[in-house]
Amino acid sequence: MRVLLGFCLATAAVAQVTSTATHTYDVNGRRVEAPRTREIRGPGGSSSSEFASTINGRTAPIENVTERVVRDDASGKIIERVIQRYDMNGSPQPPEKVQIEERKQYDGTARVVTTVSRGDVNGRFTVVERNSAKTRESGGVTTVNGVTERPAVNGGFEVVEKSSTTARKTQSGSREEKIIYRPGSGGRFEVSAQSVTDRTEQGGQSTETTNQYNTAASGQMELSLQSVSRLTKNSDGSDSRQVSIYGVNTPGRAASGQAELREQQLIERRPGSGNTVVESFSVRRPTPNGGSLGDYQKISERVCSGCALEKK
Repeated sequence: MRVLLGFCLATAAVAQVTSTATHTYDVNGRRVEAPRTREIRGPGGSSSSEFASTINGRTAPIENVTERVVRDDASGKIIERVIQRYDMNGSPQPPEKVQIEERKQYDGTARVVTTVSRGDVNGRFTVVERNSAKTRESGGVTTVNGVTERPAVNGGFEVVEKSSTTARKTQSGSREEKIIYRPGSGGRFEVSAQSVTDRTEQGGQSTETTNQYNTAASGQMELSLQSVSRLTKNSDGSDSRQVSIYGVNTPGRAASGQAELREQQLIERRPGSGNTVVESFSVRRPTPNGGSLGDYQKISERVCSGCALEKK
């Protein structure tokens, strides 16, 4: 599920309530109601619910997420998140619990440990994944080293993935490079994927270009996907983001080895009536004969009550 629309302005003492109604459009352009969400955010935590209307006109829950701050002091912060999902009949399924612990190290680095546990029908929780990320800043460069662990057959934990992310400012904006390592055939960690994101801002437009690389059969890294996102902000608070997605060896076309335009996405946000924000999501793709792009087709529209847009 995409993030709730808008930038919700929570105050220190009063809970902020937002609700989002979503509609999608079928191939004939007919409007179809999609699941709705409601979020309550306060100083001590938050709660969000997703629900949908059934064929008999009733409202059935899909997912409920509650988050609370367990501890927040000079040594760090602990947040507990409980995710409760429901089946098609509205019956609750075993919950999932996520604990996020932020620790401040003596050397000035910050470490975040995220532990994911799944419940069973008897109410017992078992850890299924543990992620740790250590952040260090030096000379204008921010480095984040991450490790993902999962239960091993011997009852302990084994490392299944490592990552390294480096972010730095450039003359035109910023650059972020991320490398993911996974165990190879010999058990040694090898580069599995890599991404490079460049961000620039000029006037009222910001551009974000991301190149994604994967390991080819030759063992070398090769470009697999590129996305170019351009965000334009207007004085009334509305904005539009156009995302162009390029792929190498697009399915259904002869392999050229070059990045070819697969689709363009258009996300438009504008103030609605009252204290609402309206977001529309449209897509257009190249015609079957490989010619120019077709017309935009609206995929969905969201209306968020209690959200706000920033004006220039």
